[in-house]
Amino acid sequence: MEEARRMKKQILYVTILMIALILSANLGVPVVAAIPVVETSTTELAVSVEEYGVFNVTVVKTDVYKAGIHYIAFNASCKIGRIVVKLEAPLYPIPSLITTSSIPSDYKYTWDGIEFVKAPGPPDLYIKYDHPNYYDKYNIGVNDDKSLQGDSKIHIHIAKYHIEDAKSKNDLGAVISSAVQFILALLAFPLVGWVSAAVAAVVIAALWLLNRTIAYFLNDILQDERGGGWMWTWGFGRWIIFRWFWVSFGAWRDWDWFVFFAVLGGGGGGRWCLLR
Repeated sequence: MEEARRMKKQILYVTILMIALILSANLGVPVVAAIPVVETSTTELAVSVEEYGVFNVTVVKTDVYKAGIHYIAFNASCKIGRIVVKLEAPLYPIPSLITTSSIPSDYKYTWDGIEFVKAPGPPDLYIKYDHPNYYDKYNIGVNDDKSLQGDSKIHIHIAKYHIEDAKSKNDLGAVISSAVQFILALLAFPLVGWVSAAVAAVVIAALWLLNRTIAYFLNDILQDERGGGWMWTWGFGRWIIFRWFWVSFGAWRDWDWFVFFAVLGGGGGGRWCLLR
């Protein structure tokens, strides 16, 4: 009797294995891929809050990997005297977290003294176009207006919200305004509004000549994979009433445009700018 039961179990195991192999062959993916991998970790954190001191917080994080997607859930709790404060977040899919080792050295290089990441990026990270490495090198958030000083160029990061605002209004003025402060400081030129409009005007003129729209420029050229954008400017010069500089944008980084302008009659007179 015992031998018969053992034989039935073996037959059942073999049958299940055969079904799994058939499914795997027909679907083209391993059956085990559908089985989620669950990892749970508990961390104790001492969190300092200005004017209120240090709070001891316990965080329980759950990582679930299923069908190639990474989900995270967590709950955090903190006790203040007889009061307990809790925060819970259910499972939610998130992009892969980038660490220093996530971008191989083959996808990094130095340009103008600044470390860049190379498009299209490693298999687990899409990089839209070459730009400074603000994944694991430079501390620049997607909504930060910041600049990096290279050997000869200023590498300007334009915040995502500026670009999204420009897209909603179909207007380049907001984007350019976020970057001209760097240009004005070097040119010692006070007319912020006019310079913004002038640079936007020459870019719009160039897009018109190229049979491209503002939306195309913002989406396809300026905006990177994280939603912000990059602009490069260099070659600042001034002589009497004349000012000039070079500029390039996003995916057109290596396409150098020369902007030249002058102020006649003390601020309110004729003005012009040229684009090359």
